[in-house]
Amino acid sequence: MSLISLMHLLLCAAFLCYMGFRVYRMRNLTLFHLTSISYTATALILYPFVGVDRWAIVNEATISRGFHLALIFVIGCLLTDLLFYYRRRPRSVISVKPNAFSFLCLAGLFAFGFWGFLRYFFSAGAWLHFGEVLSAVRAGTEYYDAREAVAAQLMAETGRGVAHGTTAVYVIIPVVVAVGLYCFRHFRQWSYLLLALAAVIQALLTVSISMERAPVLFALTLPVLAWVAAKFRPQDAMRAIQQRIWRVLAAGATVFLAIGLLIYSWTDVGENPLLSMLDRIFMSPCITANYYLAAFPEEFSFRGWSNILSMGATLGESVTGTRDIARFVTHGIYAYNPNSGMLATAYSGAGMLGCMVVMLLYLLAVVVVDSMFRRYSPELRSLNLLINLYSLPMLSNTPFMAALASGFFIPSLFLGLYLFSCRRRISAVGSLHPTNQPASIPSGLLAGANSGRRP
Repeated sequence: MSLISLMHLLLCAAFLCYMGFRVYRMRNLTLFHLTSISYTATALILYPFVGVDRWAIVNEATISRGFHLALIFVIGCLLTDLLFYYRRRPRSVISVKPNAFSFLCLAGLFAFGFWGFLRYFFSAGAWLHFGEVLSAVRAGTEYYDAREAVAAQLMAETGRGVAHGTTAVYVIIPVVVAVGLYCFRHFRQWSYLLLALAAVIQALLTVSISMERAPVLFALTLPVLAWVAAKFRPQDAMRAIQQRIWRVLAAGATVFLAIGLLIYSWTDVGENPLLSMLDRIFMSPCITANYYLAAFPEEFSFRGWSNILSMGATLGESVTGTRDIARFVTHGIYAYNPNSGMLATAYSGAGMLGCMVVMLLYLLAVVVVDSMFRRYSPELRSLNLLINLYSLPMLSNTPFMAALASGFFIPSLFLGLYLFSCRRRISAVGSLHPTNQPASIPSGLLAGANSGRRP
């Protein structure tokens, strides 16, 4: 292990410990702390130790660039934490009570998402490719090749609703489910469960066309948490949740792991599904970052400031794409799409300065969202984290614009606007002060869902 690799490991490990300590002291998990911990754990900390021998392109120079990239991320997060989160306590809490107008907004939002699903599934002809990727994989075809073949056919023409349908799955449906979880808390639990079931079925049908794995995991884990929450009664909600929080976390983790193993056993034929899943979550983001840092600027020129937020799959054109990088790292053998996280993609556009700009955009987004929800109750803040769950792997594996399109920041704006339409009064903090709440997401989330039954 080289000195710079050791420094990289110690820097990321110390940062994770610090952020965990801050969450514990605040008794509150914000979107900023959640995404920064997730990005460090999946896209930064293992960077010097993976991909060094794969294709023999990583050297001390690329590892040094990775350390600088981690340093930019850690310093930016530490300054943001000190400036915007350290010892900031809300003096009042905004009370929210759903009304007729808010229910009308919820119904309109769901109708817009359902319309997008119909356009994508029927008008675009997506139903014709139902199960095509899965069948191709079982027949021995490469998983990514089968996905790209279906995507090329669906996006051959514009105006067919592909973007509308995928946006409905990644942005609108999570908001509808989260808002429904809060709105239906005064009714019987079947009201919310029917809404969640409809949203999950819609999401599953949509992602089944291309067999994207991460949305399926999150879509199926959510109803389990809601079902566990419905078992608690409102009068002893918080106490029961604090006593049984590990059961809730264990239930969610078990379902997540079981579904993940099932999906990876079908898509990665002949490989260990557990190792494939862990490799995809913790190692692939670091490996692809290695590729980007090794390819620029020695092999390819920086793609320019206009491309720091996104990256296409061009091959042999004026602007370097993911397939060009794949050709380089595999010495011309493969031409797949090695997507990388927001900072590695920004580096390929404008070097370390591009990373700083994207870092500022990311920090601005999380600070705005956390400021919007800072004065709401713990259950509403937890709902905001819930609808951003899918954005965690997207920030580590895709450019910043792709993360926005896949559920980062935008769903929180939808939810914030909806809550603004039904906010009632401002009360004293009292027992709702963040320092009086348990330091975990499900405690707030399940407190909001917990009133599914009337005593």
